[in-house]
Amino acid sequence: MGLMVYGELGRIGVYHMQEMMERLSAEAGGRKRLNLGKALFDSLPGTNWLKRNPFVNDHIQGGDSGFYDLLLHQQDRAYRVDEVFDFVEKAGLRLQQFIEPMRYDPTTYCSRHDVLDKAVHVPFRKRAALAELMAGNITKHLFYVVKSDNKIKPPVPDRHAVPFFVRIDGAALARSVAKTGHIKINFTGLSVTRSLPPASPGILSRIDGKRTVGQIYELFDPSPDKYEFDAQFAVMYSVLNAANLMYLHPSK
Repeated sequence: MGLMVYGELGRIGVYHMQEMMERLSAEAGGRKRLNLGKALFDSLPGTNWLKRNPFVNDHIQGGDSGFYDLLLHQQDRAYRVDEVFDFVEKAGLRLQQFIEPMRYDPTTYCSRHDVLDKAVHVPFRKRAALAELMAGNITKHLFYVVKSDNKIKPPVPDRHAVPFFVRIDGAALARSVAKTGHIKINFTGLSVTRSLPPASPGILSRIDGKRTVGQIYELFDPSPDKYEFDAQFAVMYSVLNAANLMYLHPSK
């Protein structure tokens, strides 16, 4: 099952505004509440956290409904990563994977091994919680859950799996990677660059959502070393999957 909850840290300022409104006019509703909220927001100083937060803009771009839903909502509940895990586990479920898992990896934000030595060899929950603190821009947590006793794991690349793209044009990406050797990914204002293996352009240009990994390999002429191809595909897939750009249909 796929779920989404609001992230507390990326929405800093939103809950300050909601608290201000409750302190000023807890009983007001409808148009009166909206007008008061807009007047309050307009009068806030530039030092206010909401005014300084570039990661939320529904109150600016979403019209009156966007303003009301973001800032005047009276049943809004935000979560930190640890609270997400608690929420899921109390329901007898297990968090299988966050969408855009790269955002929940501390190495996305810091490449110094001396700093992260004690942070990467810990359970997934602790790594994800640290990454959220480092990023500061996660406004929503999107994730998949399964029943706690379900042992299923995400599919991994093998010769029978079928790769497919999500949200990107594979041919355009293949041309870009052929020129630069890397992919640039944007996460809510944060730009992350990742190098891709040499075979990536050829692989990307042959992915059509129907061919298996094995069939893609057979299209190469001359054929690369089988084990080298598999290794490069696995590296490429790990980057794109972590950015929510590529998935696999499980092997049949």
